[in-house]
Amino acid sequence: MINELREIRKLLEAQVSNQSAARSTAQPRNRTISVDITGAPFLGSKDAPIAIVQFTDFQCPYCNRFFREVLPDLRKNYINMGKIRFYSMDFPIKVHANALRAAEAGRCVTEQNRFWAMHDLMQGNPEHLEMLDLLDYANKLANGRECLS
Repeated sequence: MINELREIRKLLEAQVSNQSAARSTAQPRNRTISVDITGAPFLGSKDAPIAIVQFTDFQCPYCNRFFREVLPDLRKNYINMGKIRFYSMDFPIKVHANALRAAEAGRCVTEQNRFWAMHDLMQGNPEHLEMLDLLDYANKLANGRECLS
């Protein structure tokens, strides 16, 4: 039995050694993922050399944090300076009850070239995305009152 345990130990040590060698010689995989941004709303110059694509959920606390803490500086220092294009793509998560409705509202106003104003209203008020709220935001946009509530 001791001999069998020694053989098992040798096999395990050889296997661990082979796995370590394989990891050290493995080349990192470069992967390119293509995203169709046709028709997606964007900020910045269409000729900007760099594009950033954000997948957003209007009820996501992390998306909201990005909106409040990162996007203002990104707009000021990179988007408005023509250095990047910033695209917004829908990614409503099922656990957020109003996320799909908010994404649909954003798409509707995109047809009137009002996406970013609606985006800012919805991101600025992520706890107010019920149907009546969205209708109120749309009315504000239609009447030229684009300020945050």
